Amino acid sequence: MGPALSLLLAAGQEIAPGGLLESLEKDVVRVVDRLRPCVATVDVDRPFPLPPLSLSAFLLDTEGTVVTAGAALEGAHRISVRFVGGRSYRGELVGRGPENRVGVLRIPATNLPEPPLAESATLRPGSLVVGIGSPYGFQASVFLGCVSGSDRSLGGMRGLVQTTVPVNHGNAGGALANARGEIVAMLVGPYERSRVLAIRMPPTAPEAEKAPGKKRLPTRREEADEEDEAESRRGEVVVRTEDLAGAIPSEGIHFALPIACVREDARSVLERTGSAHGPSERRRWLGVYLEPSIDPALASHLGLEEGRGVLVREVYAESPAAQADLRPHDILVSLDGSPLEAGAESLRRRLDAKPAGSRVEFEIVRRGQPVRLAVKLE
Repeated sequence: MGPALSLLLAAGQEIAPGGLLESLEKDVVRVVDRLRPCVATVDVDRPFPLPPLSLSAFLLDTEGTVVTAGAALEGAHRISVRFVGGRSYRGELVGRGPENRVGVLRIPATNLPEPPLAESATLRPGSLVVGIGSPYGFQASVFLGCVSGSDRSLGGMRGLVQTTVPVNHGNAGGALANARGEIVAMLVGPYERSRVLAIRMPPTAPEAEKAPGKKRLPTRREEADEEDEAESRRGEVVVRTEDLAGAIPSEGIHFALPIACVREDARSVLERTGSAHGPSERRRWLGVYLEPSIDPALASHLGLEEGRGVLVREVYAESPAAQADLRPHDILVSLDGSPLEAGAESLRRRLDAKPAGSRVEFEIVRRGQPVRLAVKLE
């Protein structure tokens, strides 16, 4: 999409009629052609009375790992994964990541294409993006939009990308790509606001009149009190406020999870379940979800050296980390006395070099205070 973007940014130059749109069209088609073999529709059957549903998904590697919207896989009974061109596979749910935002599936497939995943996604407001998914079952539908904002929060999820690419029913889990055709995020959902409606209702009958069974006759004093209350209520209108529709999608406000977070969630699931490698190569499991990086302002506030430290976002229950009292928002600054470089990957490499069952010691920063913890690895 390079030539088209150059034309979009050009100012004061005469452009031949149709030239700009034709260039943009060709670039978008090239992006879509690159994405289509890697995106899929996930059909989920659920036990009665839950209805079946369809989601969007895309390949994470050539080994049959597929990622989709995790929350929608609740109660999944049977899963099938369909690609453009008719290929269909039985999907196995490996697990779901923190906050159930990413679901990881495995399919028994070979000769899969290499998904064009971005190594790092720097998306600025105004960047053009292409979304592809299966809204309402319409497979591999294409949407063109832009980035509206970054580092947004929605329903407990943080660090999201805001986009104009619509996330309709069934589109969650789809791919969001940049101008080079690289997948930079996974479509999550729209912003929804609650709808509240006031209803005018006539005065209700006294509870004694609605109660079933034998009624007790009122005393004279009760009759007089009821007459006085009815007189004071005459002509009154009762107003009740109820939440009737739950939520209304807000047009043009949609969100996607950055590819770095998708990868990290998927990696956590695969390591937790032992699916990332063969039995002899299983990676050490700590049981945490780590932030890809630490905000420079936060690092400066805590006095961390530049390029040092790993931030813990989530801790899995009953994991080695949980048993050692490692907590969300802890910052790991050293392992066995050696400083930790920024980023989750450096920590993983060092942990993988340890034998299973070994104990390691972390130095962490918790609410600005240094703490030491020992963890037994699995």
